[in-house]
Amino acid sequence: MKPASRNMYGVALTMAIICTFIVIYAMVAIILFREQVFLERGTISAGGEMSLLIAFSVMLLFDLVSVLWLWSRARVAQFANKGDLATLALGILSLMLLTVDKILVDEISHEYALGAEALGEGIVLYVCLAMQLCYCLVIVRALYRAYTTR
Repeated sequence: MKPASRNMYGVALTMAIICTFIVIYAMVAIILFREQVFLERGTISAGGEMSLLIAFSVMLLFDLVSVLWLWSRARVAQFANKGDLATLALGILSLMLLTVDKILVDEISHEYALGAEALGEGIVLYVCLAMQLCYCLVIVRALYRAYTTR
């Protein structure tokens, strides 16, 4: 493997690991900053909402870059590897679920503002974030294998 290519895979692997930890942080931060995220209107709190905004932005950037990487990898191999095709499908699903996450956070905040319990929306939100976490772990595994075999 050329040194430049090895460095690229190393950087991508580091970004994937960081994104994995960011997904875990977002899952915990939604619980910790529940009032700041769901109840306070008109201001963006530096601790809760801003950190979640940054976390979701990094997840979006990671999903876009990794789906493009998987697409180029699958195109070069003429879609011969079914594992890459399944990972690409999971990446596209994960990318679409980020919009679902945003909609669910807005819906939960509306429910809380009305004084209603939003248990169902919360469960769906965490299922979507768990899918994002699974995708991050699959990408970490794929990048690690590509990094060590080249």
